[in-house]
Amino acid sequence: MLRNSEGPAQRRRGRPPKDATDALRTCAWFYAVQSRSGNASAYALEKQFFATCKNSEGSRISTGNWRQYRYGRRVPNEELVSRVEQLYPKTRVLLELPFWELIRVPAPSFERVHVLMSSLRSDITELLFYPSSIHGPRLERFRLKEPYGALDRMSDIEALSAAIGLIREAEYEDNEYQHYQSAVIALRIFRRLATFTPWTVIGPVLLEYLRTYFLAREYEDFPIRGPAFLAIDLECAAEIRRSMLSKLDDLEVLPFNYAMHRACLYLIDVYGIRKAAFEVDELHRNADWKTVKSAHVVKWFTRRLRSFKLTQSCLD
Repeated sequence: MLRNSEGPAQRRRGRPPKDATDALRTCAWFYAVQSRSGNASAYALEKQFFATCKNSEGSRISTGNWRQYRYGRRVPNEELVSRVEQLYPKTRVLLELPFWELIRVPAPSFERVHVLMSSLRSDITELLFYPSSIHGPRLERFRLKEPYGALDRMSDIEALSAAIGLIREAEYEDNEYQHYQSAVIALRIFRRLATFTPWTVIGPVLLEYLRTYFLAREYEDFPIRGPAFLAIDLECAAEIRRSMLSKLDDLEVLPFNYAMHRACLYLIDVYGIRKAAFEVDELHRNADWKTVKSAHVVKWFTRRLRSFKLTQSCLD
């Protein structure tokens, strides 16, 4: 027989997930909390946030609740999410991202897609809507300039959400060109995003979900298949990117700043990930400070990072 030292309210484990996106967002939340806690185990987090559960002999036992969150088998309740947020700020936002509703199947309505897109940060909504319509009675899409390049440079979860929103819009409007271009940008952003926690951990499962519903479409009138039609080694690419960021940090080319790191990941793709990885690795192993400063790859990144427009993610 179990007894709980803090009363029955603390025994609530949350609810089962409604669908795959509910499970995915719970996993994202768990791994964000784990990262902020210094990679504490599920059992350690349970001891930190849950009531002490003991058996009839008075020995502490595990309820397994946090292990359920880790695998997305249960969704944490509001009381727990609030307590965790007090200790580890900006973890709640992982559960509330518009991204989750945008990728849900069945899709939200056309009007709801636009509402979700309009809830993203201002530098993104300015690419998608006329500013005067954001707080007006009717959202009006801005279509005079394609937003793909600007979203590609941002490389965060809100930029990915915008790309998914554009895919949803293209589905409703049967616009294969927009669907393909948005899918290409979504995949580029996602591959960079997978460099960071919690996306690193849930990346393979989330990529398979996105591939199924968004990124591997066969078009009728557009002679190209979706960008994720073929297999993608997400984990290998993410490890290469993490290694490059670490080495650029060591070489004092790149300050420890998430916005700067996202900018650098975009520039790595522009430079060529294999070429950049080889040159940075050689420099990291063999060069003295004078050689580092004069190296082509360092000057190339430094010059472009100085003029890069940094964006602040809701998770920073």
